Amino acid sequence: MGNIKKKKFQLFPFKLPTAITILFLITALVIVISWIPGTTGSWGGTTGHDKPGGPLGVFDLFFAPIQGFLRSDSIIVFVLVIGGYIGIVTKSGALDAGIGRLVKRLNGKEIWIIPSIMTILSIGGTVEGMCEETIPYYLIIIPAMLAAGFDVVTAVLMILLGAGVGVMFSTLNPFAIATASAASGISPGSGIIWRLLGWILATTGTICFVMWYAIKVKRHPEKSIVFDLQGEHHAEFISTEEIPEFTRKRKVILTLFGLTFLIMILCIIPWDSITGTTTFADLSANITKHFPYFTSQIGQFGGWDVMTLAFLFFFASIVIAIIDWRGEEQYVRTFVSGSSELLGVALIIAVASGIGWAIETSGMQQVVVNALASKIITLPKLLVVVIGFFAFIVIAFFIPSTSGFASAVFPIVAPLVKTIGLSSGMITAFVMASGWVNLFAPSAGVMMAGLSIAKVPLGRFYKVIWPYAVGITAFAVVMLAVGSLLPTTIF
Repeated sequence: MGNIKKKKFQLFPFKLPTAITILFLITALVIVISWIPGTTGSWGGTTGHDKPGGPLGVFDLFFAPIQGFLRSDSIIVFVLVIGGYIGIVTKSGALDAGIGRLVKRLNGKEIWIIPSIMTILSIGGTVEGMCEETIPYYLIIIPAMLAAGFDVVTAVLMILLGAGVGVMFSTLNPFAIATASAASGISPGSGIIWRLLGWILATTGTICFVMWYAIKVKRHPEKSIVFDLQGEHHAEFISTEEIPEFTRKRKVILTLFGLTFLIMILCIIPWDSITGTTTFADLSANITKHFPYFTSQIGQFGGWDVMTLAFLFFFASIVIAIIDWRGEEQYVRTFVSGSSELLGVALIIAVASGIGWAIETSGMQQVVVNALASKIITLPKLLVVVIGFFAFIVIAFFIPSTSGFASAVFPIVAPLVKTIGLSSGMITAFVMASGWVNLFAPSAGVMMAGLSIAKVPLGRFYKVIWPYAVGITAFAVVMLAVGSLLPTTIF
């Protein structure tokens, strides 16, 4: 009896297939569900006329990823350009030199990298919905955290949860708050006090969770969920060569490297929405008017889209290549090689986006929205907002785009909840639900892309993340329940 060992609990007792296979299986499930009578219907077209939906065919399983490429072309271009950009910077040795210097200076205090980076990412998430823009950070933060004695999962948690908790508890996110508010006919500032409190508490708790995991792994490396992959991860992300000298040229390159990301952040924050003016729109218009020989394609300062960000990183890669000039042929080879490193990530994004295409084309999303909206509105106010949160999670799985979600759902829901004083409360429930799906659902392209870059199997990631998922869900429910009891000026 003394030799009998207790069998360790495993969330996934079997090995999960690859990310792309999982996404294909989800697409196949959507197709099968579309064959069930009553699950499909017409859906709103871009011209204002409904388009016919209906059951999908078997070959749509392979057609969906192609449509996913077309739907996500801008983010895929962005990802490939980022790969080339990181390749150029890495080739210069500036990243290795900078990370080596950082780790040396933070000797014994590396843990404080976590709250500083996560706070910045969370601010980006809550203000402007920073999501896809975090993909390049994996290639920067993973080597730094490995060199500091942590594991790749620590880096993934920092980035995914850092930005993700900000998105889940959005305060000014124009892609979620502004869109839903416009559809509801209320000000985007309605309910911001309660959302701001939720963001502060959730971000603090999230940082504590990641620091707890990081400290555990640092003290006991064998407790890392990817301990057996440690050698592979170090070979992939840590240079085996001696840390290069931090020369003046590399300092300049690293400065430009950081400046590029700073410009990206500044150019995607909706300054005019925050200030309530047109100052930055006017500034952009004047620059285009008086300096037309540079470009007419760059959008308003504070309103850059993903394609404009791709331009920024492409241009920055050329500037850095000129500083570290190795020849035109070497630049092209390095850029292409860097892009190829993220081709798998691009494929994952495309297949994940194909799920959304399948759900939308079948008309399944409108059926779900109408069915849920008609059921929950007859309940007490507290139950409406809490059940609405979980109902929105279901809808968010079917409509992964927050702006698409708001446009499809709130014209139906807003008139119903207005009569009971839950207009802003349901918007809060909506952003929490859509943010939850982006954090934990396997159909979330950004999550799967991050795991693909970090070489972390999905099943192992869930083993780490499930306590946090339970905790943040419970916190969201409490915030919504308590908020529903407060005056409408707060919630």
